[in-house]
Amino acid sequence: MDRIEELKDERDIEKLIELLQESEVQIREEAVKTLGMIGAEKALSPLIERLKEDPASTVRANAALALSNLESEECKTALKEAADDEDWKVRHDAAIAMGDFQEETLEEKLCSLIKDEELEVRRKAINSLGEIGDEDKISEIQGHLEDESLKKHAARAISKIGTKKAVEPLEEIYYDGDQEIREIAVQGIGKIEREEISSVILDALEDDSWRIREEAAKILGDKEDDEYIPNLVERLKDENKYVVEAALRSLGNLDKDEVLEAIKGKMDDEEPNIRIAVADALETTDTEKSAELLLDQLKKEDHPRVLWSISESISGISKEILKELKDEIDSIGPNKDIFVSISMSKAGFSSYAEDLIPALESERWKIRQKAAEAFGNVKMEELNKRNRKKVISKLRDRLKDNDKWVRARSVRTLGNFISKEGEEIDLEEEKKEIFEMEDTEADEDVLEAVRDVKNLLE
Repeated sequence: MDRIEELKDERDIEKLIELLQESEVQIREEAVKTLGMIGAEKALSPLIERLKEDPASTVRANAALALSNLESEECKTALKEAADDEDWKVRHDAAIAMGDFQEETLEEKLCSLIKDEELEVRRKAINSLGEIGDEDKISEIQGHLEDESLKKHAARAISKIGTKKAVEPLEEIYYDGDQEIREIAVQGIGKIEREEISSVILDALEDDSWRIREEAAKILGDKEDDEYIPNLVERLKDENKYVVEAALRSLGNLDKDEVLEAIKGKMDDEEPNIRIAVADALETTDTEKSAELLLDQLKKEDHPRVLWSISESISGISKEILKELKDEIDSIGPNKDIFVSISMSKAGFSSYAEDLIPALESERWKIRQKAAEAFGNVKMEELNKRNRKKVISKLRDRLKDNDKWVRARSVRTLGNFISKEGEEIDLEEEKKEIFEMEDTEADEDVLEAVRDVKNLLE
């Protein structure tokens, strides 16, 4: 199997095709699977041959799945034939592959597979009809909602089709289903673009399941319709914190005084995640009043995770609003200076950046990371040359930080500086050091940052 991995890495199609003739079943299985992953057109005929003629059903099944990665009429014809294979596992995988093609020409064969003797084949056939997304097949799928063994799959398929024609059957499913079915119905209705809100969504706000109430609250926020403010405000009294968080964030999408008053009422909640949701909602509202409430929240808060969220939310408020509140921001107090400096620098106020330079050497990794992130939004030309050099030097030091998130953020910020500085400051050494990290860095998140910067600079 190691040999097949090597051939995959080398994309050696010819040798992989040769392995399709091996006597050992496992080798043929893996070779078929690998050719499918590569998606090589050259392998089309050999794969179809394996699907039709291989004596091992596992190889034929793998070949069916492999063909779903190749765009060809011959593939579709071969899969239709495979839907009549004597082994149910081949029919099962052929049904999956036909769904991957998402073509209406395959619907007739999938409809016949819904009557297959094997339950798993029937389920996959229904799923694939949902993947194809033809609303004319909703009635066909709907006919299997009475079958308890297929009901969940039929509900999901109708939800995936996701057209207006799917709303009515999804509503019926909601009122006649268990918790999982109701959740599928609510999610499906929520994704369908319609001017009016289904009564199901409003009823779902009162559902016995907190997951369904949470989903309904999220959906109302996405609709951004002020008519449903009272419904969301009522959910702020919910016994479940996740429902309250969803209601808060949805209310943030609605710019009304009554919304701000309702959000303000949760600012002192004992649950930190709810206070974080308050900050998120105030940021989304993005008015002078919501910004003032965020500043009040920052003054009162003492939980580190919530403080960082508030700081992040302040940085997301419109710059013009923050300018108007600058005096109030500057008077917050020395014990919150770091949060003010980071949020304002990240918001693009370079005047706060000088105070932020020492934060790049803080003992706390979170402060070092947030400082490096904030400098990514600072216009370096607004700093004097001495401070620019100081920031770049400290960011370069952070490339060797013992925390991976600090390293990753420093790579991105430094790369951004290099792309914009031009010839005023020579940053070739910094660029070279970032590029060399591709050979020395072990962490994948940092490597992703390095590769992104290389693409930016090359």
